[in-house]
Amino acid sequence: MRVCKKCGEEKPTEEFLVNHRTAGFPDVDQPCRDCKRKQSKLYYQKNKEKCYMQNINSRSRNKSRYNQTQNKRQKALVMRLSDEYIKNLFCNNGIKSEVLKRHPELIENHRMQIKVKRLLKSMRDEI
Repeated sequence: MRVCKKCGEEKPTEEFLVNHRTAGFPDVDQPCRDCKRKQSKLYYQKNKEKCYMQNINSRSRNKSRYNQTQNKRQKALVMRLSDEYIKNLFCNNGIKSEVLKRHPELIENHRMQIKVKRLLKSMRDEI
């Protein structure tokens, strides 16, 4: 158990961030996760433009790594047939998100159609 320097509450050690620079030992001067989250949100609200520009600069410096990460994420969405991927398919075909909110069964039905198509394709490829 440790006491947070910010809120003064006694919390389990798991509620504090680990400092990887000190070989995984908790940093005694750091606030708990909740206080750190509040502090980060407050900083972002006060410095939105600065944070935005840092993000843009970081992406431009690491464009290939960023693209690889995005491609990997997109492939995972496609393979899992996530709701996000299926909604994007619907939106690309002109169906509004309001329709999908009123009829969530459309997403599951489309997911099943894609699974059947993939299964048929794999069976055809085996022959």
